[in-house]
Amino acid sequence: MTWDEHIKIIANKLAKNVGIVRKISHLLSPKILTNLYYTLIDPDGNIVWASNYESRIKRLTLLQRKMIRMVAGDSFYARTENRFIELGIIKFENINTYLMGLFVYKSICKILPPSAQNYFTKRVDVHEHFISESGGLSVQYSRTNYRRFAVWFNNLE
Repeated sequence: MTWDEHIKIIANKLAKNVGIVRKISHLLSPKILTNLYYTLIDPDGNIVWASNYESRIKRLTLLQRKMIRMVAGDSFYARTENRFIELGIIKFENINTYLMGLFVYKSICKILPPSAQNYFTKRVDVHEHFISESGGLSVQYSRTNYRRFAVWFNNLE
């Protein structure tokens, strides 16, 4: 199964959940709707499949915005920027950034399993001489986007 097919399956499941919540949203309080959001919509496993082309995950971001409008009781065309802040919900695009940052931190601090600890290397360990970004991290080169998007590509070899 390709990433594109996997994302379509997830989007279809989320769309069904959004449809169910839409039908009962007028009966429920915003607090209960927020809990339903976290139960049915909040993307778990995001770090695995969300590092992808923006066009592939666009449907997921649209579904998240639709659900935010329902939770807030806004109209179909209302802007969602402030609603994310008011409800304390992280945007789909930012969830992946957060989870990747957490993964990098755990990798550097050796909190992950041994197979994932060597995913990143410090540049000072790679270069013997001083370079301008010696405090940064290096990732193994990837020629293709499939490999570039994969979290565990370092261990596939």
